Formats: sequence, structure tokens, C-alpha cells
Amino acid sequence: MKNLNIKEIFALAVQNHQKRNLKVAENLYNKILEINPKDVDAYYNLGKIFSESKEYVKAINCYEKAIKINFNQADVHNNLGIIFRNFGDHEKAIKCYENAIKINPNYVNAYNNLGTILGEMNHINDAKKNFEKSLNLDPNKKETLEGYGNILLKTNHHVKALRYIRESTGFIRFTQKDFKII
Repeated sequence: MKNLNIKEIFALAVQNHQKRNLKVAENLYNKILEINPKDVDAYYNLGKIFSESKEYVKAINCYEKAIKINFNQADVHNNLGIIFRNFGDHEKAIKCYENAIKINPNYVNAYNNLGTILGEMNHINDAKKNFEKSLNLDPNKKETLEGYGNILLKTNHHVKALRYIRESTGFIRFTQKDFKII
């Protein structure tokens, strides 16, 4: 390990991360941060490890450190937004998704995530606009097709909604209350 440079350590960390050797990858990313405490990618990947391990407070800490070093990291903002959404902090999540979109106006996942949370908050028109932006960028994104379909159901555009939901999943179950995806 002593003879490896940062790039080699990083490659080894990524390899272990991909193989789900999370503790080994975590230790390697921390080694990088000992050498270079401003390595945004190491903080970002540590945040992903902690998020995957459901250690959300640690993940938030890593993502916030990465943003403090370099604000212009759309993926970091998006991932931080996902955690805040899971915690029920919708306002912080929305801000994160909006930051990701400002940094990368073609960020399909950020538009999808923003549409999802706005839909959950019953901001139907804003949710619809964000799903439409996501679909304009990637018309085959399954999560967006499903989310957009669900928004269309809420606005009583059932036939159009079913077409989007079918494209996303291929299956639809009808219930008395609403249409449900199976």
C-alpha cells in the first residue's frame, strides 16, 4: 500500500466498492483523505458507501464535505437530496435537486427525483413539469415513465397514464380506489 499513489489507491477502492467489499473500500477512501483531505471523489464515494450501508448521518457528512470543497458536483447534490427525502426533509431534498439541475441542466435523475418529491407533496403541476423535462432528456427512463403515469392518474388522465405506466413496468392492476402497479 505504501508504494501506491492516490490514483492507484482510488482504483483499488472503486474495485472493492464494486465487489461490495465496503469496509475495505471505506478504508481505502479514508487513506486517500489522509493524503489529500480535499479529494471530492473520495468523499463522494464514501458517502455512497455509507448510504448503501444505511449510515445516513455519515453519508450526509461526506456529501456536505464534498460540496464544501467543490459545490459544482451535481451527483453529490442529487444523492444528498435522496437521503433528505428518505428522512422526510422535503425542503432540503428539493433544494438539493434544484442545485443538481442548476449545475447540470440535463440531469435526468434530478428532474425525476424532483418530480417524485413534488408529486408526494401534491404539487402536481410542478411534478408534471419535472417529469416531462426528465422524459424529454430520456424518454425511456422507467422510473420517470412510472412517476409521470402516476401524476397523470392524479389528474384524471387515465388512458394516457396507463400508457406511461405500461411502458415503465409492463403490468397494471386495477383496484376500486385507483390503478396500482404490480
